[in-house]
Parts: sequence; structure tokens; C-alpha cells
Amino acid sequence: MVYWLKKLIGSFISPIRIGLGFLVIGLWIHWRGKRRKTSRTFIGIGILIPVLAFNSGVADLLNRQLEHTYPAIPVARNSDSSDIIYLAVLGGGHVENPQLAHLTQLVNASRSRVVESVRLARLYPDATLLMCGPQGDAHSKPHSAFLAESAAELGVRPDRIQQLSTGRDTQGEIQEIVALVGDEPVGIVTSAWHMPRAMAMARRAGINAIACPADYRTASPAPRLIDWVQFDLEAYQTTSRAILEYVGLLWASLRGQS
Repeated sequence: MVYWLKKLIGSFISPIRIGLGFLVIGLWIHWRGKRRKTSRTFIGIGILIPVLAFNSGVADLLNRQLEHTYPAIPVARNSDSSDIIYLAVLGGGHVENPQLAHLTQLVNASRSRVVESVRLARLYPDATLLMCGPQGDAHSKPHSAFLAESAAELGVRPDRIQQLSTGRDTQGEIQEIVALVGDEPVGIVTSAWHMPRAMAMARRAGINAIACPADYRTASPAPRLIDWVQFDLEAYQTTSRAILEYVGLLWASLRGQS
């Protein structure tokens, strides 16, 4: 019940829907002929929220706070590098099409996570890859299978890969991981913008977790002034994702998961 409630709430949280809500309330107040100043305020907010969401500077500001909480794993290991016994790749999504390679069927976020896990598997040749992702309908393979097959397509030996397929969300995946790994060091591989929530849940669950971020949306080392005069769909998608993550962090905190 909680899982579906979370999905329902999440489906309504987007800048356009929020802006439309303000706009409808403002127009309704205006139509009633009362509090014209209040109606103009609501209408203005309803227009401003979606416009700001399309701005690259706003997207960078919101997303950078999430993505740069944890540093990326270096290109090469040094003598001070911690050992990683497991690499847990959190699920994202895929579109099933048997005519395509498994890696091609993954959505961008999942593909980036798999690619990063393969890179790390080469840095940590003794690590086991844990691919997370639930079963879809009764006639499809679990998402974890698509991640596992994708890693195998990129050269990882199948005997180094284990699938975890019961967790339907990040919390469920974390519970699966902790039941398997105990106190062994685990690299959590997920999108950089999702890493603060994933790490908070992992550490709350007692996992000896090491952040292994992938799928950066703000990869530039510093904010750029030009972003504040650019408006595009990619910025809107980044803004929407960042807002959902902040709501997810609040939700996890309220439920005692982080």
C-alpha cells in the first residue's frame, strides 16, 4: 500500500503539474471576482514555476547539491583504496525488446550504472556484482536479469554476477543487500543524483557502504553563467528529477529510513 501511495504522489510532483495547480486556483479566484491581487499572485506563480524549471541554471543549482555530495570513484586505484567485496547496482528501468541487446534495452540511467559497475569490476577483480531490480509482469524477466545480461555483454564473467529481484524500490533493494552482505564493504552503484538517498538508507540499514556514483547530469566542475540564460527540455527533466529526489529524501526521513 505504501509503495503504491508513494508512486501515486510521485506522479503528481512535477513543475508543470504544480504550476498548473496554482494557475487553476488563481483563475478560479479571479472568476469568483474576489481577491484580485491574490488571484494574480497565484497565476504568476503558476506561470513562473514551469518557466524556471526549464532554466539550465536552476536545474544545475538543484541537481548539483545532490550529485556532488559524494565524489566519484577515481579512474585508477591507489594504495589507500578500500577493498570492495560487493558492487551493488540499484535498479532503474528498461524497455523490453528481444530484438535488441540487453544493454540497449536499458534506460539511460540504468545503462550508465551498468557501465560504471563494469569499470569498477575491473578495478576490483574479486568483487561480486549484485544486480537489483524487481520482476515486472508474470511473463517478463526481472529487471535484475537485464542488468546482469548487460554486464555480461560488456565482458563481466557470469559467475561474478548475482541477481536480487524482490526489492521494488530503493528501500527494498537495500534490505535485500544487507541480508546478503552483512558487514562486508559494498560499493553502491547508482545515479549521482540518487546517491544521497541511497547512501542514507544503506548506512541506516547498517551496510558498510561506499558511494560509487554514475549517470551525472551536471558533470561540469563548476556552475556556468551561460546556463542562466538557457532554457531547454533537458533542463526541465533534470529539475523534475531533482525535485522528486528531494521529496524522496524527505519521505525517507519521515519514515525513519535515512
